[in-house]
Amino acid sequence: MDSIRNQTQRFIKKATWGKERQTHTRQQTEIGCKEKRESRTESSSRTHTKKDAQKMKLKILEIGAGPKPQAQLIWPDADIETLDVDSQYNPTYLHNAETMLPELYEKYDAVLASHVLEHFVNYRVRDVLMEWKKAVKINTGQVHVVVPSFEWAAEQALSEHPSRGTLPHLFGGQTTEWDIHKVAFTMRHLRVLFDSCGLAVIRARTGPYNINAYGEIVVAEQHYICGVRKPENEIPEMKLEV
Repeated sequence: MDSIRNQTQRFIKKATWGKERQTHTRQQTEIGCKEKRESRTESSSRTHTKKDAQKMKLKILEIGAGPKPQAQLIWPDADIETLDVDSQYNPTYLHNAETMLPELYEKYDAVLASHVLEHFVNYRVRDVLMEWKKAVKINTGQVHVVVPSFEWAAEQALSEHPSRGTLPHLFGGQTTEWDIHKVAFTMRHLRVLFDSCGLAVIRARTGPYNINAYGEIVVAEQHYICGVRKPENEIPEMKLEV
């Protein structure tokens, strides 16, 4: 699991915001003013800069963070909160991610769910994603999702020499009740899913990650997709077919 998280951190960081939010300040010093006044002006400027930086600080919610949240490594200067169903991980919010807490509606700049969505049953996936979307701000809030690649699993299943990671990649490690995959995603499926939920896809890519397959670390592939929350009146009226 640690190798999955480390790979995913590097994977998402290549495609996320980077330096979209920066605080710019101006300091003006009068020529010839007394040293005491200069000191006072600089002190006031630093105070305003600090307040501006705090005001612009990103708010991120990581869903299913587990023992090692990744969001802090992806957005090191952000205000990170976590939501998890397992109390042993001491999440900010102890709650089943199948629904979103009303007090978290439109609170965040981004939601991150890495290797979480595949743990919900197929007929509930769209409803779950609709719930996650409620946590981000309309027009600007982003939902970041990472899931195992169904295309990679299919390719391996049809290969004469399939990877040892094929089954755990597709069905989960099954070591606990939470470690079971109940649905698989192609990239096309993810794009249609995001669109049906009113999330405008701005990034989508497939890349490698490491998985523990019966004690052996092997390389598999995962999908990453990011969508921005549209206004409610722009959600298409359609039924998702899978």
